Amino acid sequence: MTEIRVATQPTGGVIPARDVPIDHLLITGTTSGAAQTLYAVRDGVMLKVRRLAVANVTGTAATLSLNAIPSGGSIGDGNAELKGYSVAANTAVDLTDMGGGLYQAGTVIKAYSGTGSALVLHGWGEEVL
Repeated sequence: MTEIRVATQPTGGVIPARDVPIDHLLITGTTSGAAQTLYAVRDGVMLKVRRLAVANVTGTAATLSLNAIPSGGSIGDGNAELKGYSVAANTAVDLTDMGGGLYQAGTVIKAYSGTGSALVLHGWGEEVL
């Protein structure tokens, strides 16, 4: 009789990952000091943003700023992903290729807008162990 062996654990080169939502966020903060948390990367994983979009739900243009703040850091120009990006009235824009990367555990992604309650951010990412 022939014996068949089946691997039940990842072997060599496989990195466990899982998809996670980046929930809808209506941005009300209008300054960096009032920036809202879009996503906080949990301990033990890294985050790769796979899709990020913004919708302007008003009849006037609004600006968007995004910062990826490393663990223990504070918001500033040195961690800006987008700064003052103009989103036209009543439009949606795919931001996936405009920023992002692979974020370390403890990174906090924050957003604010030049116009409160005009922009909604959402998307999804992949947590990598």
